[in-house]
Amino acid sequence: MEQKRDRILKAALPLVAKYGYDKTTIENIAHDARLSVGATYLYFHGKSQIFICLYEEAIRRLEKNFDIVLGSTFSTTRAKIEALLMAYIDYYKNNYEYYRVIASGFWGKNLEISNSPVLSQYAINILNKLGQAVQDGIDKGDIHPCDAFGTAVSLWSMNDGILMLQEKTHIYYLNDHFEEYYKRSIDIMLNGLFSI
Repeated sequence: MEQKRDRILKAALPLVAKYGYDKTTIENIAHDARLSVGATYLYFHGKSQIFICLYEEAIRRLEKNFDIVLGSTFSTTRAKIEALLMAYIDYYKNNYEYYRVIASGFWGKNLEISNSPVLSQYAINILNKLGQAVQDGIDKGDIHPCDAFGTAVSLWSMNDGILMLQEKTHIYYLNDHFEEYYKRSIDIMLNGLFSI
């Protein structure tokens, strides 16, 4: 049973990564898993359940990157926050299909996943890890008192915007330099956060 579930998830991953949630069908997934549609429904209630399993794995992988950073020692709070933000671009480069799964949930228009409290909670957990690093900086006096979670959301959103530009525009110049822009964005944000 586990082998067939894994087979379905392995078949679904590249489909969702390439076509997004809305355009991936159970029929496509079943075909690529070499199963019938009926057999696929024996293991998953529907496409949204498959997607949530993929999303959970995507977040686990991202959290692993974050946990490696959080388990490290840094000389400054700034270095720690920078390392967390860089962990995201490392994730993007090394887990691209899973990044696309995460992004697919927000690009899609299908309400069964866009309003999912399960998916929202996973995103909040990641933001809380970054928010805790900001709060640690506030507690040490490195960062002026502010809303740590709100600051984490802003930091994340600005850097995620660069990845989205890379994904959606395919501007030749960006393709060659997007990592440089990502790092520059981190510097600009952190210069403002730590300039006090």
